[in-house]
Amino acid sequence: MSQTTSKKPASSLIAHILPYSTIGGTEQATLRIMKAVEPHGVDGIAVSLFDSEDLRRFFGDANRRIMAWPAPEPSLRRGRSFYAESRALADEFQRLGVDLVHCADYPAAYLVALAGRLAGVPVLCHVRNRHGALTRRDRLFLRPVTHFAFVSQDTWNHFGSPVGLRRGSVIYDGIDPPPELTLAALDEGKRAVRAEFGLSSATKLIGMLARVAPQKDFETLIRAAARVVQTHPDVRFMVAGDCSASEVSRNHYAHVQKFLHEAGLTDSFIFTGYRSDALRLLGAFDIVALSTNYEGLPLALLEAMAYAKPVVATAVDGIPELIKDGVDGFLTPHADAEVLAAKLLALLDQPALAARTGTAARQTVLQNFTAGHFAGRVMDLYTRLLK
Repeated sequence: MSQTTSKKPASSLIAHILPYSTIGGTEQATLRIMKAVEPHGVDGIAVSLFDSEDLRRFFGDANRRIMAWPAPEPSLRRGRSFYAESRALADEFQRLGVDLVHCADYPAAYLVALAGRLAGVPVLCHVRNRHGALTRRDRLFLRPVTHFAFVSQDTWNHFGSPVGLRRGSVIYDGIDPPPELTLAALDEGKRAVRAEFGLSSATKLIGMLARVAPQKDFETLIRAAARVVQTHPDVRFMVAGDCSASEVSRNHYAHVQKFLHEAGLTDSFIFTGYRSDALRLLGAFDIVALSTNYEGLPLALLEAMAYAKPVVATAVDGIPELIKDGVDGFLTPHADAEVLAAKLLALLDQPALAARTGTAARQTVLQNFTAGHFAGRVMDLYTRLLK
């Protein structure tokens, strides 16, 4: 076990279980939850099931406690070992004074739900992506979960284990929208980002905030980009997100680079890798794209919309619950490069349409998806579970 920071416990302590070793949407969302409920007298500690330096730094820099603990290994054949490992983690929860175990995504609940119940506390499982194909064994190890929080109604509808109304809720994520920025400030930021990457101040930048992982549909984005650069050769595509922290990321990045090379578009794409200043890059994007195979309710889209960016996203899973096509963004069918290219070209060719769509996108966030909305939804659920 290792800890990076210490913080005085509040009236309730939530253990946030992190099932991944790298920093992405799940980890960003967990930190948002910790910050959102803190003013309500709820403290949190992140529990990493991997001893990850990146995670320790990420939560430590935000002045949040984090500890590493080896994940219990669910097993029917070795039931005694699984019980002993779960009991050890349960004892640690009790030693810390944990009042509720909040699993950051389904895999965390699969591993530690039993430990939470052995500790005598409620277990909440957040479900952030499509998990439609769960085996009977998977469902068995989810039985100790007290309640499921789905990031969208679609995610709930397609979950691979039946969850009734009393045992499930939809909790839409929320963010702190940036204050109104003057055009001068935006222009200054755009110039700085373009200068950093050796781009002309006049270069149009289409950005995507995403890890380079099989979940994202880079092949469709690249096919669409080929159509875009035929008429707009000066456009550049920037992908801001990790591409090297895990073997999966490195392998997929190599695959994407090969695809780019074959398409003759290597010079049209910029991959920044993980950036702690991703929102600074976002502020410089002219258009935001999210080409993806599956999503729950992507925080990257919420952030882009809050920055009044015109967005084009794949109409999968919970994304249509966030974007009204043609009003506050544009939706495209899955793996349809032709439609994606057409939407991007329309925004490039019609600045008034881009501005109008971006303004409407920011209003959607302000009306329904702020950190205040999110904190209220989470606190309502915590209150119900802690009674």
